[in-house]
Amino acid sequence: MGCTANGFHGTPVRVSTKPRKQRATVKRDLSKATVREHQQAALKLRLTGMSHRAIAEALGVSDHTTIQGRIAGALKEIIREPAEAVLKMELERLDVMLVGLWKQAASGDLQALDRALKIQDRRARYLGLDAPTKTQEVPMASLTDEQLKAKWKELTGLDYVDDE
Repeated sequence: MGCTANGFHGTPVRVSTKPRKQRATVKRDLSKATVREHQQAALKLRLTGMSHRAIAEALGVSDHTTIQGRIAGALKEIIREPAEAVLKMELERLDVMLVGLWKQAASGDLQALDRALKIQDRRARYLGLDAPTKTQEVPMASLTDEQLKAKWKELTGLDYVDDE
């Protein structure tokens, strides 16, 4: 099937009306689990100091840029670890440290007490317990002269001197 058309200088050219076959793609359809396994394997090899090309060869991948992408994907998965899980883990570590120090701190060991207080301070910061206190702002125009002078002294430590 087909038809004839005129090409350059009137030369007949055969044109096919059949649909073209789709070309095979180089990329394979990998399951998410398989991709994750490849990512982890590539990352482990990269951490040993292997080059991307050497990793590609070791894993049977023809293109080293594929390995670069898999390593980047593995690193993204590590970074995506939920913040809540990290917070929980850090709080548990602080608990273990505090348990180890508590007896000495309670018996008066000043160094242990200092460390225990630092652990508690860290816990408060993790949990946002030390959030800044809210203050009410008062417009300066609403203050009396005496209140302005008192504020001046509070901020500067100096008495207000009127030049008049």
